[in-house]
Amino acid sequence: MQRRVPQAGNTGSGHLPFSAAWAAQARAQVNKDNNQRQVADDNSDSDEEGTGSIFSDESRAFDTPVPRNLLATIVIFGADGDLSHKKILPTLFNLWRRKLLCRDVLIFGYARAEMSSEDFRKIVFKAIYNPSQPQGERKDFLQRCHYQGGQFNDPACLAALRTGIAREEAI
Repeated sequence: MQRRVPQAGNTGSGHLPFSAAWAAQARAQVNKDNNQRQVADDNSDSDEEGTGSIFSDESRAFDTPVPRNLLATIVIFGADGDLSHKKILPTLFNLWRRKLLCRDVLIFGYARAEMSSEDFRKIVFKAIYNPSQPQGERKDFLQRCHYQGGQFNDPACLAALRTGIAREEAI
């Protein structure tokens, strides 16, 4: 049995608006940028190999076709749970701190418990707190976190979540 692959540009039936052509174009741009960096390394006056560029091989491994100024919103369903507290929130913070998430990312927690965004930020703070990291990074990350409570099977609550996301994305 053969699997059907969606055609490029097909956005119907729930597919993401990104097409195969977009992905190929984005990969080509990343390869072009890497080639330009390699030329800069080759043209270096340095006698030592690999020191001609400010970009290390490690940083090249994290090149992404997603622009750094792209607005992204992440919704964590069950945000007051153990998995969110122990794994998801610390991982998102570390990705954000390492600049592997766009700086304008919004993180929305959604769960059954009713609480304010400030209360949710306290939960996030407890999950990401590490005294060896600068407090400024935590404060900036916490300002990106928001919360909406409601039942998972209630369309009105999910509509309120969409409204909250749209309101924060407009800012």
